[in-house]
Amino acid sequence: MTILIALAVIFLFRLSYPLPGRIYRFAGVPGSSGYNSDNIQATAATLNIPTGVRVDNRNNVVYISDYNNNRVRVVDCNTTIIKTLAGTTSGFVDNVSPSASKLSQPMDTVIDPLTQQIYISDSANNRIRVINKTSNTIKTIAGSGSTSYTQNVLGTTSGINLPGGIAMDSRNNRLYISEYNTYRILYVSLEDGYIHTLAGSANGFDGDGGLAVNAKLINPMCITVDESRNMAYFCDTGNNRVRSVNLSTGIIQTIVGTGSTAYNGNNIPASSVNLNSCKGLAINVPENVFTIDRFE
Repeated sequence: MTILIALAVIFLFRLSYPLPGRIYRFAGVPGSSGYNSDNIQATAATLNIPTGVRVDNRNNVVYISDYNNNRVRVVDCNTTIIKTLAGTTSGFVDNVSPSASKLSQPMDTVIDPLTQQIYISDSANNRIRVINKTSNTIKTIAGSGSTSYTQNVLGTTSGINLPGGIAMDSRNNRLYISEYNTYRILYVSLEDGYIHTLAGSANGFDGDGGLAVNAKLINPMCITVDESRNMAYFCDTGNNRVRSVNLSTGIIQTIVGTGSTAYNGNNIPASSVNLNSCKGLAINVPENVFTIDRFE
């Protein structure tokens, strides 16, 4: 497994296209933030702290969590036109069409490859929302709006404290949620709608080599799943580490980071590298893990 470290880019999303090794602006206006319009070229549209990007290869579109615009935007990669998928202004409106809904600082999106439903981490509403493309409606599947978490109950009856990154697990039919304001990674069973704890029992750092539900975490931010290996990876942001959970055994391990924040170079073992508030995570087919590292 290879670990790769990258830098975050704010207000611009860029894709290496069409020439490998070169970087291109994909959406956003350099030096500008806010919301100016929809149904225009993505490079002419202003964004406001975009926090999540998801590529939908099946439909050849890219979803952007436009955090401070309280919208989820979508770019058609064939035309490069951007439009709003969900959200209008800050607030909460449910069981309506996505275009009539209200979101509050959406942090992340993920697509179910089997059903094509789109899940949204509606962070300031403390809810997880889902868009059913067939019925063209949005509804809540987890979170009551409160911040008080109760496990092993219907997801809509439990509170969630600032959901951050989310990840789809088709193998186990689960949706994972990083609860950024606390110390937990949660999951919703998409079979019965119940919410459970995957990792985290208290604030701090502890638990490597043991059951993830007993481990200590601080402000976990992002999560991704390798279904082929039945593994989940997440940024334990407050501990400056990337950790993994074996979904077959429930065991947690640190795979990147020492806990220290001072930059100590590249081309060293992942277990020896220092990270500083890592906040982004992705994997690809050869089992490379990419994380966003922040140094100031």
